[in-house]
Amino acid sequence: MTDKLVLRNIFSGVPKVNGSLKPEDKICVEFANYVRQVQLEGNTKKDFVWTHVANEFAGKKRPVFGMLQKAMGKVSGWPDHIFLWSGGCGAIEFKAINGVQSKAQKHVEAWFVASGIDYKLAYSQLEGIEIMEDWGII
Repeated sequence: MTDKLVLRNIFSGVPKVNGSLKPEDKICVEFANYVRQVQLEGNTKKDFVWTHVANEFAGKKRPVFGMLQKAMGKVSGWPDHIFLWSGGCGAIEFKAINGVQSKAQKHVEAWFVASGIDYKLAYSQLEGIEIMEDWGII
């Protein structure tokens, strides 16, 4: 399993989020906190790496920055979390209870599916955890 010191260094400096969050953001933060916790405690079935893809604010307030990100490979509609492990990978897009995918997200989902990469929608932290269990990584 991954050395806990390595994980502590990777996860250091994670801020506590105070104040009100949009429902989807709240789910993503709760889920990320859970994933960090199980990895730090060593409660995983496989080693894996993961990240949140921060597409939410790319270029909306700074169009030139958004154009640069696209030139560097940013894809609109990318899922919220990407997971990689030896022999597999998957993606999770979180939505609030009545949330729907954007057109770009539907296109990206189709691209993942056509490429044979597991893409899942989740509407709660618990659904995200169940997806990870189905993948056999926790």
